Amino acid sequence: MSTFCRYAFYYMPAQNSALELFGEQWLGWSLRSGCVIKSSNITDRKSFIEAPQKYGFHGTLKPPFRLAGSTTLHQLVNEARLLCRSIKPFKRPSLSISKLGRFLALTPVNRSSELCSLAETLVIELDHFRSIPTKDELEKRRMVGLSRIQDKLLLKWGYPYVLDEFRFHLTLSGQVNNQQADTLKRELNDALTPECLAEEVVSSVGLVGEGDDGRFRLIERLALGLS
Repeated sequence: MSTFCRYAFYYMPAQNSALELFGEQWLGWSLRSGCVIKSSNITDRKSFIEAPQKYGFHGTLKPPFRLAGSTTLHQLVNEARLLCRSIKPFKRPSLSISKLGRFLALTPVNRSSELCSLAETLVIELDHFRSIPTKDELEKRRMVGLSRIQDKLLLKWGYPYVLDEFRFHLTLSGQVNNQQADTLKRELNDALTPECLAEEVVSSVGLVGEGDDGRFRLIERLALGLS
């Protein structure tokens, strides 16, 4: 297996689905193929997608982490496979465009307890693979201004927006003002078909890795449930 700087567990749309194809075209990067995706009008939004592009189109379940020194990628893959087999596939709610703080994202129209449970399970059960954040990493996270609860989560789990603070979303932009958000929303409404936003069965989790170039690539889709 290739060596990566960090690892994460993602919700990824079904392979070759309308939503996956939209996400690749919108951000200009394919997690699955590890290639830049060209689209006719991507230059118009280049500055708005620069921040999320390297992560690929996804919903974070277990945030990026460095492997603990006593663990290996091989061990992580094997344990994650077994864990995912113990979780039944489920249906994700339909999606809509939302503005979360200063960025745009697709979010479920209804809260999904299954998505929250999946993320919580991955965060907790695979935590022993996570290296403790450095002082600089902690300070960087705190620069945005965390609540007391979020800071406790940061210290306990290495990330402030997990467990009770988890909000499932698929990022569509970096920081934008209201006028920029309105412009992007119009473009998104043209690009997103009803099929893209429809409910979908979540039957796998993507294990991804960050390469030396800072871009994330799919390592393996881990099937949910016993096949």
